[in-house]
Amino acid sequence: MSKDHKCIIHHNSTLGESSKRPDRVRDLTEAELSEITYKGGDDICTLERLFELVKETENSTTKINIDIKDFDEDGLDEILQLIHDNDMEHRVALVSWLPQSLQYLYEKDPTLEYSMSYFPVIRGIPRFVIEAIENIPSGSRIFGKIGTWFAKLRAGTVRGVGSENITDATVLQADEHWGDTKKRMDDKGEDLIGRHTVPYADVPVADESGDMSIMARVLQKGSVNIMALEPVVEKLVDKFEKIPLLGRLVKKHRTKIVDVLSAKESFLNYAEQLGTNGIKVNIFDITQDEHVDQYVEKMKTAGLEPGVVYFSGEYEGLHTRDQVPDLNEE
Repeated sequence: MSKDHKCIIHHNSTLGESSKRPDRVRDLTEAELSEITYKGGDDICTLERLFELVKETENSTTKINIDIKDFDEDGLDEILQLIHDNDMEHRVALVSWLPQSLQYLYEKDPTLEYSMSYFPVIRGIPRFVIEAIENIPSGSRIFGKIGTWFAKLRAGTVRGVGSENITDATVLQADEHWGDTKKRMDDKGEDLIGRHTVPYADVPVADESGDMSIMARVLQKGSVNIMALEPVVEKLVDKFEKIPLLGRLVKKHRTKIVDVLSAKESFLNYAEQLGTNGIKVNIFDITQDEHVDQYVEKMKTAGLEPGVVYFSGEYEGLHTRDQVPDLNEE
C-alpha cells in the first residue's frame, strides 16, 4: 500500500534492489511512485493499471493471483472496489499471509475466491512455543531475525524474491477477528503495513455445535498454500555433509534427516485434515520432481486431490503440474 492507500504491485515492503532505492513503498504516494522506474526500465504498476492491461488482452479466463502483503482497511476497500468496477469477480484469487486481510475482505464479499498462504507457518512446532515467543517483548525481533535468515536462504535456493532485510515481524492468530487484531496493534502503536507476518491456527473446521471458525468460513471454498521446505533443508544438509565426522553420518541418513527437518509428516497430517474438510492444499517452492511426486502420491493415498503445485528453480518461474510435460506421463 502506498502512503495514500493505493494498491501497488510490488513484492517487498521496500523498493530495494529492484530500483536501487531504500524507500519503503508505504512512505511514498502513488504520484511519487509513478515517477520511479525499475532497473529494467519498467514503471511501477498499480492494481488499477494491471486490471486495465488485463482487459486489453484477448485472454478472458486466466486467473489473477492477488497476493496481499498489508492489512490496511482503505487499501482493502480499494481492492474490492477495483475488482467490482472492472468486472473481475471471477478472474481473481485473493491470497495473503495476513489472515486478517482475508477475513476483512470475506466479510465484505463472501463470493470471491480466497487462499491462505502457508497456514501452519511453523509446522511441527507446538503451538504453545509459538505463543510463548509471540508474547515476550522481543518476540517480533526474534521472528524478524529468523525471517531474514530464512528468506535469504530460500531466495538463493529457489531463485525467488523476498531476501530483503526483514526487520519487523509479527505473529498472528488466524482465528482472531481482524477488529481485535487492529485494536491490539493500535494499542501498541503499530500496524500491519510492511511487516513480515507469521500466521498460525488450528485446522479451520466447524466445532461440535456446527459453528465455523473465521478461517473455516473464509476457506470453505478456497485453499491453503503451504511452502515446501525441502529445497532449503537440502541446502542445509549439504553443508552438514561437509563437516568432518558428522558428514558421514548425515550422508548415511540423509533422506530421513531431510524428511524430519522438512516436517513432511506434519504437513501431510495437516493436509489430510484440511482435505477431509473440503479445503484444497496447494504446495509451492518445490524444485525437484521427486519431491512433487512424493507429496502428490502421499496425498492421493490419503484420499486427497492436491490443488496447485508451484514449481521454482529449473522451470524458470511458476507452473502448475499439468504444464510440465515430463511429469505428465500418466
